[in-house]
Order: sequence, then structure tokens, then C-alpha cells
Amino acid sequence: INLRNGIDFEMYTPNLNSKEDICKELGISVDSKIILSLSKLNPFYRVDKLTFSLPQIFKTDPHIVCIIARDGPQMDRLKEFVRKNQIGDKVFFLGYVNRERVAQLLNSCDIFVTLSDYSNTNNALFEAMVCARCIVSIKDETIEEILTHKRNAILISPDEINKLPQILLEILSDDTLRTMLGKQAQIRIREILESWPQRIDKEARLLEALINHR
Repeated sequence: INLRNGIDFEMYTPNLNSKEDICKELGISVDSKIILSLSKLNPFYRVDKLTFSLPQIFKTDPHIVCIIARDGPQMDRLKEFVRKNQIGDKVFFLGYVNRERVAQLLNSCDIFVTLSDYSNTNNALFEAMVCARCIVSIKDETIEEILTHKRNAILISPDEINKLPQILLEILSDDTLRTMLGKQAQIRIREILESWPQRIDKEARLLEALINHR
């Protein structure tokens, strides 16, 4: 029996004040378009792919910013890249953040990006879906079981990663598309995951049935 994790649907609910609070805290305009990464800064999570695309993105649209809310061994390398490219006023390394902070960030961002070389089907992805965020990820077998390109996410083939700046710019310039993809992702997550109380109840009933069977 394969049981997926549950998810806290109540914790991740739209909060119109979240973005305003985040922008005020970071000293950026409330009109900023926010790219969010919650991936650990290990090489195989490939946050570097996102970071290295940012100078081109910012040059095209100065109203875009990026928040990287995790830590890891690549932190110093990525910070040095940001410093050398003089984009420190648009890239914010928040380090590890707690669950309440994750909820605030997810309800503030315009795009959620996850580009791991391996599986991108993790809790952060599911939480972004609950928050109706527009998701940009790498296309692979595991994620295609959950998301469909241009139906409820933007999925990039590994050999198209060099097009990441153009892809992100196109999505950030199209409010209608982002909203549609986010809403469809939110619908999809409710089709495949249950709340934690439902998930725990299901497991308890399965265990009870196994005990009774024996």
C-alpha cells in the first residue's frame, strides 16, 4: 500500500496582506514580481540554475525580484555571484525559515521555481499548489504524474534549461496565465492529497483492518 503524505490545507490560505508585509520588510515595491525558491542550496537541487539566470531577467524587467529561502553548502557561491553581478538589491537570501514563514512567502510570490536534477515532487511543491502559485519545474516522470505542462504548471525539459530566463519573463508578464496555472494547480492538489487528519484516519483504518484480518 502506497500512502502519500497529507497536507495542511488550512495553513496555506491566500492572505492579501502577505505580499505587502514581505515587500515592506525587504524594502521593495509592492508592485514587484516575486520569484521564490524553497530548495536547499545543495548542487543537485540546482538553485544555481535559477540564480545564474537572474541578471538577464532583471535587465529585461527591473520590477522582478527573487527570494531564496533555504540554506546549504552553495550559499556562499551564490551570494558571491549575486555580489559580482551587482544584483544584491533584487536577490534575498533568507536562509532556513519556519513553516509560518513558508506560508507567508508562498502567499506572496508570483512564481514558485523548483529545478532539482532528481525528483521535484516534494512538500514545498505541494504547498505551492495549495497556495495556487504558478509553478515552474523540470519535466520528469515523477512530476508528470502530478502536473501537466501548460495545464497547471510550466514544465521545462532538461535540455531547455538555457531558456529559463525567457520562460520566466514570459510568465511574469502574463498575469492571466499565471493565475490560471495557479488555480489549476490548486484544484489538482486536492485531487491527489488529503488533509493530515484525513490521511491519519485512513492509515488508522488500514491498520485496524490488518489487525482484525490477522
